[in-house]
Amino acid sequence: MEKAQPWTALKRRGLYLPAFTIVMVAVTLTVMHTISTIRTLNRERRHWINLFERNGRDMVAMVRAELRPEEEWSPEGLKELVDRMVENLDIAYVGLLEKNGQWITGSRLAQRPEFPTQAEKIPHDREVEGVYRRIKKLPDGQSIFEFGQFAPQGDIQATIVGLWMTHLEEARRQDIRHAVVMGVILLVLGSAAFYFIFVVQNYYLVDRTLAEMKSYTENVVESMANGLITVDREGKIVSTNHRASDILGLGTKQTRGRPLESVIPLQGFDLDDVLHQERHIIEKETECSRGQDILPLTVSATPLKDPDGVNMGAVIVLRDMREIRELQEQVRRSERLASLGRLASGVAHEIRNPLSSIKGFAQYFGDKFQEGTEDRSYAAIMIEEVERLNRVITQLLDFARPKELRLHLHPLSQVLGHPLRLIQADLDRTGIKLNKSPFPKDKIRVDSDQITQALLNIFLNAIESMGSGGELYVETIQKPEQKWVEIRISDTGSGISQENLPRIFDPFFSTKKKGTGLGLAITAKIIEAHKGEISAESEEGKGTTFRIHLPLPKN
Repeated sequence: MEKAQPWTALKRRGLYLPAFTIVMVAVTLTVMHTISTIRTLNRERRHWINLFERNGRDMVAMVRAELRPEEEWSPEGLKELVDRMVENLDIAYVGLLEKNGQWITGSRLAQRPEFPTQAEKIPHDREVEGVYRRIKKLPDGQSIFEFGQFAPQGDIQATIVGLWMTHLEEARRQDIRHAVVMGVILLVLGSAAFYFIFVVQNYYLVDRTLAEMKSYTENVVESMANGLITVDREGKIVSTNHRASDILGLGTKQTRGRPLESVIPLQGFDLDDVLHQERHIIEKETECSRGQDILPLTVSATPLKDPDGVNMGAVIVLRDMREIRELQEQVRRSERLASLGRLASGVAHEIRNPLSSIKGFAQYFGDKFQEGTEDRSYAAIMIEEVERLNRVITQLLDFARPKELRLHLHPLSQVLGHPLRLIQADLDRTGIKLNKSPFPKDKIRVDSDQITQALLNIFLNAIESMGSGGELYVETIQKPEQKWVEIRISDTGSGISQENLPRIFDPFFSTKKKGTGLGLAITAKIIEAHKGEISAESEEGKGTTFRIHLPLPKN
């Protein structure tokens, strides 16, 4: 499977910072700052214009105050007055319009300012009658604010004052420079802040993504059906998953930092080949000693390397082979029983015919002797033994060729109740107490006759094991979510030794003096034919428990 690159995974989650976004933020900040600066400059300009207008009004009022009506002014006198005012008041120029249309001017300009020759040609303010104002651009680039008032006073028809706008222009230039500097600072800080926000957001998103990936990886490792162990370059355990801890029989904290050989001695497994020679070990069968138990395992080991190819240790996968060994043993047992069944079937047929002849001759000779004679008793014994052999042969045939199942739905209470009624007389005779749980009314699909035979074999063995007295427990455990029902049969008899327990379902194996060893073998065969399972637990001197699992019918 192709491994996704980390950056690609982050881009899929939207965790990268597009340059277009940064550009758009920068442009937006620039536009906003530019609009704000223009509005500020316009506001200041209006303020300055109002200030110039007030100064212009004051200057005009001052000029008109000097031109008192009771005094006679010659053109030379007016000229002298105007020049003095221009010099003292630090203004650009002053112009007085006489009745004859001539202008008397005083100016600090290099060139004489030009005025309209007629008062009516001077542009008037649209808002205030008799007032004239405008901003005039000089050839050298300087600006002049002209303010005029049209109110005849003697020979003077109009008065115009020109005020320097140098301070305003210098202030505007400084404001513009300040705005540019602040705009650059704002742009840098805004972009940096925006970038920082994205970096912080990406950091948290990446951190959360890595946490999710770590959690997901840990869940995958912990959910593995096999044990997983990682070791460092010195062969010391770094981590184990839950299944490995179960196999080792130790917790993670108890194994971390310990050499692998001291925790789980594996026969025929050389860890140095993996760590130093970088060999791969695939599904090697071995055994591990855990206390008094020997665990069959398969071991796979591969070197663990970092992205630069440097050896970091090894990854070891342990597979518990106990269930597989049990399945293999069941397969071998089934094959062995099948072979034994075929052999028993052939032998039974060969023996049954001579037994019939022997029984017939025994009956014939028995009839020849008088009742009560020793010879007649010998004949009776021969007939009984032939009949016993015939029963064994019948059981052999039943084991070798089980009858075809006739499956029908039967209530579980009936399936268990019928064989219990059949053994009630034996229970009463031996003084055994029966303890049974309430049986559910749910139905299971079974062959009633064969399942009764299987249960009777277990019940009769339990009665025989307890002798006189004791208790027989019969209970059911139903788990619909697992689609099976468990029938649990326990007794307080003599029990079965651990040595003989694995062989109790083998044919012809019996610990009873007169037992044929076919009862439990036939029982197991019947349960298996019903797609069920049977198992036994026993402790010598404390009793035996049989567990039968039968499938529930599908709805």
